[in-house]
Amino acid sequence: MFRQAVQIRDHRLTYVLEQLERDEILAAVAGTRVEHPVADRPGLGRWALSIPMEDMARLRLVYPDLAASDNGIRSKAWMRFIQSDESRPYRMRERI
Repeated sequence: MFRQAVQIRDHRLTYVLEQLERDEILAAVAGTRVEHPVADRPGLGRWALSIPMEDMARLRLVYPDLAASDNGIRSKAWMRFIQSDESRPYRMRERI
């Protein structure tokens, strides 16, 4: 979840994409989970989680397999994390 802006610097347009603050992201995720559950998107799969960058950095330290270069290891690590209680604040749906 990002905030978008266009700035003018030195007579040039610059597109800026900034991540929302952690609390704003988690509040938006909680609101979406309760009010408007995310629908599956054919061909794209299911939007399962929305994790702030600072939380993602911490999670990669705690669960290094989330960033593994091997796709099989990384996929299994993500599935374990998604099923854990620790993923609840980031879930786009109550049940995944």
